[in-house]
Amino acid sequence: MTAHGTPYAGPAPAATARDAVAAPRPIAVRPALGPSLLAGDVAALVLGGVIGRAPWGVGALCVVVVLIAYQAGRLYRPRLSLSLLDDLPSLLGRALTAAGAVLLGWAVLRPSAPIRPLVYGIGAGVLLLLLVRGAAYAAIREARRRGVVAHRTVVVGDDTLGRRLAEEMGHHPEYGLRPVGYLGSGVGDAPTGVPLLGGTDDLARVVRRYDVSVVVLAFTSRPDRDLVSCVRTCDRLRCDIYWVPRLFELSPVHPQMDLLWGYPLVRRRREVFGPLGRTLKRSLDVLVAALALVVALPVLLGCALAVRLDGLPVLFRQRRLSAGLRPFVMVKFRTLPGPHDPPGRLGRFLRASSLDELPQLVNVLRGDMSLVGPRPECPSAAAEFGDRHPGYRDRHRVRAGLTGWSQIHGLRGPGSIEDRARFDNQYIENWGLWEDVKIILRTAAALVRHPGSSA
Repeated sequence: MTAHGTPYAGPAPAATARDAVAAPRPIAVRPALGPSLLAGDVAALVLGGVIGRAPWGVGALCVVVVLIAYQAGRLYRPRLSLSLLDDLPSLLGRALTAAGAVLLGWAVLRPSAPIRPLVYGIGAGVLLLLLVRGAAYAAIREARRRGVVAHRTVVVGDDTLGRRLAEEMGHHPEYGLRPVGYLGSGVGDAPTGVPLLGGTDDLARVVRRYDVSVVVLAFTSRPDRDLVSCVRTCDRLRCDIYWVPRLFELSPVHPQMDLLWGYPLVRRRREVFGPLGRTLKRSLDVLVAALALVVALPVLLGCALAVRLDGLPVLFRQRRLSAGLRPFVMVKFRTLPGPHDPPGRLGRFLRASSLDELPQLVNVLRGDMSLVGPRPECPSAAAEFGDRHPGYRDRHRVRAGLTGWSQIHGLRGPGSIEDRARFDNQYIENWGLWEDVKIILRTAAALVRHPGSSA
């Protein structure tokens, strides 16, 4: 019997990789957890409004505002541990704050309207929401214990911690994780009944082959930077990735962490540039680039005329790399008479003012580049730096940018490759639409203060 009173016979002692493939595939509903909770919240809030006879217009607004507050608090995120008591402060606090704001606005805008039905509707809706949430959590936990919901999981790491994590998943099915194998060196004691599927470098292959939906990273003998690159190769695979923080015994457990039988797990953010993220980013690129081209058209024509009168071809074209190492032709105003010649007075001015970069707005409109992202590299430099600097290849997960997080920190030139890679990857991992807007604004401010600092 487990600590929760659930019978557990333990996995087969002679498990093999073939068993992991042949085992019946469990129902994986993790992607539906958030929408299911959202549907329950909507139903509870609407029913509460009906019971309290709240006005439909302001009642609907109240529902929307509460749901936005819950989404902002990440109350619809996938989770291993589901507890109403853990979520109660956030559920109750955000609902009352959001509803209170709507209530205050209603009282100010409609002072003669009766407010008591709206108060009753809010109270009933919040109470029903808590009851529905509690019932939903209990139902999900029970479905996991019965094996109706169990996600195929791979543990990376064959040390003592990795072995314990794999075994606890089997002993505690209420977390909804079923280990189908582990990745490691094969040295040391293997988790009971869990087969070795390969080394850490095989992570992407194993996720695809065994239809893995959850990856849990324990400690390995490999350098962290190697493991980071392996994990990043899984960015476009539909799987959740968790890892145990270093010195986890000293790490405070914050609300965004998960717990697996006392072990804190940090969930890696899913691919930041998913369908919605890519759409938002591309929309911003097209809107801003088109507007900038229209506004800067007289400047573009003036620069082109000045370059031509200086006796040079107007445009400089060079092969560069963007997302996925895809080549494209980047365009700039020409500032050098030849590849080994110093720039003239006009060339120095165009470079100092960054006006030579303006034609790249066309690359942005064509989809070769983004407004914000890692600077595009030429193929020979990308091959050289990728072999010498950890994490450099990972920066090519997104489109190259006209400006970026590393550029606004002054990281340019061959002496800052390692720093550039770190800053670019940090931007990718923490991307948000506001981050792009912030970088664009900081670039514009830098151009005003220190011309030439955007490239």
